[in-house]
Amino acid sequence: MPPNPRVHEGIREIDVNNAAAFWHHTNVVAHLDDEELETAVTEFIQEGNLGHLGPTFRAELSKAARVLKWQDATDSDEALRARVPELTEADLQTLKREGRWKDQPWGLFLAVLINSIAAVVQGWDQSGTNGANLFWTSSMGISIEHCLNMADPQRPADCTRRTLLLGFVNSAPYIMISLVACWLSDPLNHYLGRRLTIFIGAICSVIAPLASAATHSWPELMGTRFILGLGMGLKEVTVPILSAEIAPRQIRGALVMSWQICTAFGIMLGCAANLISLSITDDQNFVWRLQLGSAFIPATLLLVFVLFGPESPRWLVRKRRLEKAYRTLQRVRGRGNELLAVKELFYLNCVIGHQDEVFVGTKGFQRFVELFTKPRVRRAMVAASIVMISQQFCGINVLAFYSSTVFDTIVQTDGSSYQDARTALFFSLGVGVTNFIFAWPAFFSIDKYGRRPLLLVTVPLMFLFLFIAGLCTLIEDKKVSFGVVVAFLYLFVVVYSPGMGPIPFTYSAEVFPITHREIGMSWAVSMNNLFGAALSLSFPSIWQFFRPLGLGTLFFFAGLNIISFILIFLFVPETHLKTLEDLNAIFDRQTRSHAEHELCHVLPWALDRVTGRKASERPIFAD
Repeated sequence: MPPNPRVHEGIREIDVNNAAAFWHHTNVVAHLDDEELETAVTEFIQEGNLGHLGPTFRAELSKAARVLKWQDATDSDEALRARVPELTEADLQTLKREGRWKDQPWGLFLAVLINSIAAVVQGWDQSGTNGANLFWTSSMGISIEHCLNMADPQRPADCTRRTLLLGFVNSAPYIMISLVACWLSDPLNHYLGRRLTIFIGAICSVIAPLASAATHSWPELMGTRFILGLGMGLKEVTVPILSAEIAPRQIRGALVMSWQICTAFGIMLGCAANLISLSITDDQNFVWRLQLGSAFIPATLLLVFVLFGPESPRWLVRKRRLEKAYRTLQRVRGRGNELLAVKELFYLNCVIGHQDEVFVGTKGFQRFVELFTKPRVRRAMVAASIVMISQQFCGINVLAFYSSTVFDTIVQTDGSSYQDARTALFFSLGVGVTNFIFAWPAFFSIDKYGRRPLLLVTVPLMFLFLFIAGLCTLIEDKKVSFGVVVAFLYLFVVVYSPGMGPIPFTYSAEVFPITHREIGMSWAVSMNNLFGAALSLSFPSIWQFFRPLGLGTLFFFAGLNIISFILIFLFVPETHLKTLEDLNAIFDRQTRSHAEHELCHVLPWALDRVTGRKASERPIFAD
């Protein structure tokens, strides 16, 4: 259906630099008088082939359109009812229930459950190989057990090859995500929808763990992990989008944030499965197969549940499947909340009709090129890339990918009972539990304190805890050394969880204008996984290069946190409590001007605050 020109008359002058302002302008029919609004309603019903829904639907749609026009412009129920006289007391209560968690219908909670299971699968997939690294390399003849000590008389001659192969196998999923899955998700989402894209990802996530458990050589294992990466990438891009598109706007942020919380939960469950597998059997040729194969359990649940979940109403409206979109909105807003479903259907039709106008003439490759050529978009891309890459280089994935191997190496420094893979897996489980528990404060801190302040506070703390952990490896008493190192690594995870954990994905999702949101997010996720792959690939070699283990490797990642802090301070603007119009103004600033302001004005002000000297109000950037 072509968009009604009168509906979009007041917001027609939109280009790549101010398209986001339209998206924030939720009252898209405010400029229409009552007669024009009724005309828009009639045209919507006729062109959407919705006439068979009857006069009741027509009356409800007319009422919903006027509510859409006046709801944000009135400050009381009485004022709204004066504008829309046919509103009943039940209608007013329905409007109040829209943003309350306790009043959401089971249809929405089913969607939340499906998205949560998808995130659990993601976390379990990430941590499954963590414990398996202790065993599968020996089964396939590429053990690195004696490669870490140059003076070890049993050190194989091909240690460089072995460490590279270990890195390649571990990094295979992230290579697939960054180079293939992120970019494949765009056409799959466009043609198949969110639900089928997640279903395809779930199929890959079922097949890959089962196949990996049956492999007998590292090339076979690497191949199964490429399949795993395809499934992980499709879910990683699609599930947060689906969450945002089905949620009421008042609780959208918390629902999208649940991806990070449930991923942390999945990592914890994966670590627990690694430990349980070792309790089932001590056969080193079999235990790693259980550890890798166990990830099929949540993936199977996802494969089943996603068939019963809702499709994105936004995608259905774009495909002009309006009745299906209406039925879906009834499901996720509740059968008794008819006014909410009809209001959102009419709103989506108005918004998406104009969005399609904005995209006319702008092909996918052109939008990709504009990530580098359009100043406003380029600055957003740089900021998103910095936070995404910093998440990988902060050191957390040393624990996510290799914590069992790291702990196993540390505990094998004397003849004590600490020389036990079970102990290493137990402490790896502790990392997962800590990450999950301290991810919860992000629900409140990210919107209370802002994105940039949380990063600027937690990144130096991550540096500090890694630095101290590195120093503690020099303690001669190995039992004491191990205990203190583990304690500071846990503290590192504590400050990571509410800061560098959730913020990169949240920040990247909000900095791009609407015309470049999907391609921008694909780029950001690709960068995150590309550098994750680089880290996973290179860490065994870095680990081998730096001796002793803690003194070199932990200092190395502590130093990367300092670099991240400098880049965030200079090039990552705040987005907290900013409207999309404000974001356009922020990212329209020249990068050099922003960096000079932070360095010459904000830094002296911050030092005054930290040292206790009387400080004025925070300096404001002057255009």
